[in-house]
Amino acid sequence: AAGWTLGEDEGEGAAAQGEEVAAAAAAAPLSQTEEVKPEGEVQQANAPNNKKNDEQRQKLKAQLKELFFQTVQQYTLGVDIVKIGTNGKKYLRKVKLMGRFLVISSKSVPKSLHISRINDIKCGRESEDFSRHCKGLHDPSKWPAEELCCVLQVKERALSLLFPTVEARDAFVFMLRVLRRQAYIAAQKAPGS
Repeated sequence: AAGWTLGEDEGEGAAAQGEEVAAAAAAAPLSQTEEVKPEGEVQQANAPNNKKNDEQRQKLKAQLKELFFQTVQQYTLGVDIVKIGTNGKKYLRKVKLMGRFLVISSKSVPKSLHISRINDIKCGRESEDFSRHCKGLHDPSKWPAEELCCVLQVKERALSLLFPTVEARDAFVFMLRVLRRQAYIAAQKAPGS
């Protein structure tokens, strides 16, 4: 998928992140899988459940990798997303992933944003752009649903995006978080850092 790999070079960090996510999602509390002996040793209380948990973790990890690669492939081709402008109006934009850049089309010149410049990725409508948009829609029932919104916080400003489905928003956010982590790891490995 467009030169993105997991498990090699800089992708190793994303693979580790995927493993952390998968492990956290599938991990059971200590009391369900292990007993602590008085001497402080840990004894496996339910070995069949541990095997089942491991299988579930592996399955979840594979699903997360597949989701990541599918999303990268979609955004490499370009995906139409609604951007909320600083004036609170909706604008349909094509968002493409080109290397480590998000390229956002506009009527004039496409704007590019390096993944590493994204300071925060928030789910929801927490931005001045969304506030202006909602203020213009006097009826709260017409406001975009929180679960369809995403705000990319960049040093200078926020980029407010509205997605057609929760799944589309969540896949985009997941992809960006992995890519941002990869960019951070690559920067740490760069000479002179």
